[in-house]
Amino acid sequence: MARLFQRHPKGLLILIAYKGGTALFLSIVSIALNFAWIRHAALSQYTLTSHRFIVTWVLEHLTEIPNHTLQYGAIAALLYSAISAIEAIGLWYEWDWARWLLLLGVGLSLPFELLEVVRKVSGLRVLLLVANSLAFWYVLRRFPKHSEKE
Repeated sequence: MARLFQRHPKGLLILIAYKGGTALFLSIVSIALNFAWIRHAALSQYTLTSHRFIVTWVLEHLTEIPNHTLQYGAIAALLYSAISAIEAIGLWYEWDWARWLLLLGVGLSLPFELLEVVRKVSGLRVLLLVANSLAFWYVLRRFPKHSEKE
């Protein structure tokens, strides 16, 4: 099993884990939003029975979101999780199209992330900008080496 991971550079393994984790997280978010969309009218009943602060807070805020927004959010999260899973699989097998897909997706998001940081600085926004910039730089830098290998 260890040999299987040794054939990939550590940076690529980190990207694969990040994309796989993103796919898993967004799949769970999609399921939760779909449940909230289906049970939107009954969500207020759940807030009364919960004794956990975070559950109560999330459910109270979900009831304020319009029903159609929950539906679109569930679809968007599912689509993005599918793209992230496809990227992770493509990166694992080191397919060139997966690198282009990653470069395109991360590269298109960088200006918007930078704008968000400029508008309102927060630790999470800065962390996301730095992580995506490093991912973009790593994949872009690794492209020529990968092409020479084949």
